Amino acid sequence: MMEPNLLLQTARVATRYCLPNGHGELPHVMQLLDAYLDSFSASWTIVTAYERTKSLCCVQFVAARELAEVQDPFYKRWLLNRTAEDAARGGDLPAVRWIMESYLPVETVDNVTDVAAANGHLQILQWLYDHHRQRVRFGGVEMCGALEYKNERVVRWLRCHAVPRVECRNDVLRSAAKAGNLDVVQWMCEEFGLDGAAVLKVAVRCCQWETARWIIERFSSTGPLLDMYFAAHHGVLSFM
Repeated sequence: MMEPNLLLQTARVATRYCLPNGHGELPHVMQLLDAYLDSFSASWTIVTAYERTKSLCCVQFVAARELAEVQDPFYKRWLLNRTAEDAARGGDLPAVRWIMESYLPVETVDNVTDVAAANGHLQILQWLYDHHRQRVRFGGVEMCGALEYKNERVVRWLRCHAVPRVECRNDVLRSAAKAGNLDVVQWMCEEFGLDGAAVLKVAVRCCQWETARWIIERFSSTGPLLDMYFAAHHGVLSFM
């Protein structure tokens, strides 16, 4: 049997190049195409459709033909979250928009901001903030991924629009130390009173010498917190 992606490509070619605009005069052809696509997509979910094709049209096709067992609200919520995450990971704003506004338009979506931030997709974060701020999580740990993957524009935007909540700030401080983002380390320590000495080992082990040096000077960190192995191993005499 032909591979599903080849079947889908065949249908795309037929609809794009072989049908008149509007398809109004050939409803029987569209019915045959539906049946043709059903031969492989009947068991697909919207997660499967997006993972395999990255096509919003395919996701919409599958969503319109969901099986009865897919109607469980908890399962549908999982499908919503997983597909939104996949679309956000690739920066696919049209897919994120349709999933958020048409598939389950009132449900919360858990991790889409974390994924968009980690992958540097500021346009998705801005759209979610402008249109669905109450349905997604801002002010959590989304800055962690942006810091660790060095998405500086996203980090700056999050500092202005989504200050981390109290319970998330230590995670953000740790990620900032790991990434060597001294500006964010200083912000977390001086603005929110966090103890930078708690992440000194993280900065040293990640060879973030400038950040480690600031923590030592600011918090007078010595003794067991000051692990010299990594500095010696990398030959950083100025730090030692």
